[in-house]
Amino acid sequence: MKIIIVGDWVQLMYEKAFAAALVELGHEVIAFSSNQYFTSIIGRGESKFGFCGLKTISFNADLKECVRNELPDVLLAWRGTNIMPTTLLKIKKMGVKHLSSYNHDDFSGPSNGAPVPWHHRMLWRLFLKCAPIYDSHFVKRQSNIDHLHRLGASKAYIMPMWFVPSIHFPSQLTAAEQQRYETD
Repeated sequence: MKIIIVGDWVQLMYEKAFAAALVELGHEVIAFSSNQYFTSIIGRGESKFGFCGLKTISFNADLKECVRNELPDVLLAWRGTNIMPTTLLKIKKMGVKHLSSYNHDDFSGPSNGAPVPWHHRMLWRLFLKCAPIYDSHFVKRQSNIDHLHRLGASKAYIMPMWFVPSIHFPSQLTAAEQQRYETD
């Protein structure tokens, strides 16, 4: 199976670890990184405040082109806050069999009245508009599943966090570190 994972591809324990596990299971994984689009001042603003400016439009156009060239079976959006609904609809028409999202952050917090930074109300806007377009969602909280269902998403599942043995292991502290961090 050919899978495109769309995300920022910065942290070892997220997209990279997930992709490595899929490759180990025999799948072909294509990395599509959003990182290059959202590192400038303009890009960071678009990403943080969830609005569709030039960087978001460019990212979405390049994502559609990647899908057109690669013809994957599955597209997995990792925290897809910059993917526009029109992009997902066009990707579906290209023959991608399954659109899925993974989100370990609490996108329901602002809607549920959680005390979150003010910009979170805008950050999740595109993702929430896309919710019914995805074929499935993977989240960490039941409240996220309930929220997705209210938005029209048909399939949402709890996927607990994982650990990667090569980066998550007990550390060996020096004597000075042990003294500094010792607790009773």
